[in-house]
Amino acid sequence: MIEVTPGGPGPNFNDAEICEDETINLTNLITPVIPGFFSGTNVAGNFFTGNNTGTFSVVFTPTNICLDPSNAEITVNPNIDYTLETAALCETDPLLDLTTLADPNYPLGSWSGPGVSGNFFDPLNQSGFVTLTFTPDYECAVAKTTVVEVTPAEIPFLTSATLCENSPPYLWGLSKILLFPMVHGAVMVSLALPLTLPAYPEVFPLPLHLMIPVPYPEL
Repeated sequence: MIEVTPGGPGPNFNDAEICEDETINLTNLITPVIPGFFSGTNVAGNFFTGNNTGTFSVVFTPTNICLDPSNAEITVNPNIDYTLETAALCETDPLLDLTTLADPNYPLGSWSGPGVSGNFFDPLNQSGFVTLTFTPDYECAVAKTTVVEVTPAEIPFLTSATLCENSPPYLWGLSKILLFPMVHGAVMVSLALPLTLPAYPEVFPLPLHLMIPVPYPEL
């Protein structure tokens, strides 16, 4: 007895695009899935790996020799290379617009990490090197990280002082500020410093006024 197997075209074999170094299962591209094998550049078993860029022809040969082979083209696109900028802030600085750190050629994407809300970074309560992640909205562009260096706010240690009404000018702490006592009322001295401290503009934005108790002179 002679058995005649029906012949005809093989299964549909769809084209595909992948990124460089990406691997796909070729059986997901044929309809219906029937026994057979794949052959072509970058093919290993049922898998195709984008080892290099370009367009590659892959052949599916059914086990049924009466069915025609099917062909598809796999296009491998290069990975997108982009750069992220870094930043240095003080803890008391305003919000940082993170779009200023993105590559201008590939600006679209989402940010994540400590202190991040949307496209902004809040340095408050952060310190040291803070790692942020940018996930681009582009095919073949992988997520990358960058760092924002946050310097903690420095609050100077201010010591107290007790002066008499006729006390000489007083050198106050490490700030090298001379305090000149002036009688104010009966027992208080108002020390007005009509200047700011350059090292701490965020701490003392206005002239500093101290009230220092002055004992009554003994009668």
